[in-house]
Amino acid sequence: MEKENGKLRERARRDRNQRVQQLVAFLRRRDRRVQAHRQRLEQHNLRNARKAQQQQHQQHLQHARSVTTLPVTGCLCVSICACV
Repeated sequence: MEKENGKLRERARRDRNQRVQQLVAFLRRRDRRVQAHRQRLEQHNLRNARKAQQQQHQQHLQHARSVTTLPVTGCLCVSICACV
């Protein structure tokens, strides 16, 4: 009987914990502060991705200039990067 009660208590505890976690997740999704923070992170990541792409483009141009003696007017890395 004690084992059964222990199992029932444990199951009830797990169910309650799961419901509380679901409630917290729901509230967190609806919280404007969390939404604003998520948006700031997305903008930051997008900005970093653009910077990285620009740096890669500049490196490709520098490499192309060092390989050729003629001045390069555009990106020669068409097959490698998405500069164009």
